[in-house]
Amino acid sequence: MNRLREIRKQHDETQQDVANFLNLTPKAISFYEKGERDIPNATLQKLADHFHVTTDEILGRETKGGYYVNAETAKIANEMKERPELKTLFDASRKMTPEDIREVNALINAKLQKPEYDD
Repeated sequence: MNRLREIRKQHDETQQDVANFLNLTPKAISFYEKGERDIPNATLQKLADHFHVTTDEILGRETKGGYYVNAETAKIANEMKERPELKTLFDASRKMTPEDIREVNALINAKLQKPEYDD
């Protein structure tokens, strides 16, 4: 069974949100999620790009590799996706090296720890 429903919920999106993105009806999304209809390849690719996952992940297939080429980058990215304040960095991290991610993460953490002053 595919994991579309689970992935959609992880991204806090409704069936309506996904339907709007794909220019489909929420009922079509429901059919895909329940496995009552196969997801067309073009739609599957759009969903994978939208949710930053592989098509195999949506389809619930085991994969040897992953979305990230570098295992260390994948580990860092998985930690980041759990923290809302780092979502933008997570989305950009696929194209970054582990060193780049650490550097940007350190800057964000330093900024978050900086005291705020009232004017």
